[in-house]
Amino acid sequence: MSLVKVHPLAIYAFDIKRPTRSSSSLPLRATRMTLSTGEDALIPDMPFLLTRPRSKPYRIYIALLVCLAMFFCNFLAAGPTMAIVDITVDFFGTPPTNPAFVTSISKIAYFFTSTALLQGVGNLFWMPLILKYGRRPIYIVSFAAYTACAIWSGVSTSFASELASRVLMGFFSGSGECMAPLTISDIFFLHERGFYMAWVASSSVHPSLLLT
Repeated sequence: MSLVKVHPLAIYAFDIKRPTRSSSSLPLRATRMTLSTGEDALIPDMPFLLTRPRSKPYRIYIALLVCLAMFFCNFLAAGPTMAIVDITVDFFGTPPTNPAFVTSISKIAYFFTSTALLQGVGNLFWMPLILKYGRRPIYIVSFAAYTACAIWSGVSTSFASELASRVLMGFFSGSGECMAPLTISDIFFLHERGFYMAWVASSSVHPSLLLT
């Protein structure tokens, strides 16, 4: 029985039986699946792992870094909503007892809604660049700019400056939403991805839930 390699997206074109763990002859314990043709399929065929194998602890380390990046992308975007009243007082000087407080807090909400909006819209910009130039350059450029915007946001004293910094911060952090799943699929085989994608998903939990 011959061993063939199948692209992950191609498995839906075959009648695949129950997967079994591979023998020691297969690289990095790849999943072996039997096709309806009687051939064994190595799922998936990933050049990165097959040509440049890494140890399992190293790949877990990369997964933890991805989770940390996703956590901070969401934490800086939505985490400050816990202090929205204090932020309103700092920027507009209107306490909750002031009739103008409702208008002021509505403006402060733009800090967080605009960041979340640009995180989603930014995916449309970053994804083609990721496919064209690869993960590493986009990681470096987007997260360097994201860090600079986070510092800018932290030192801003005017409403306009803070809003501009958070809009750009949301745009640059949007790349993490694209690259986290891609990175997991790059460094883990099919039978491992669900477990480590759960890590990424849990790191994206709304920060306010962690602070309550």
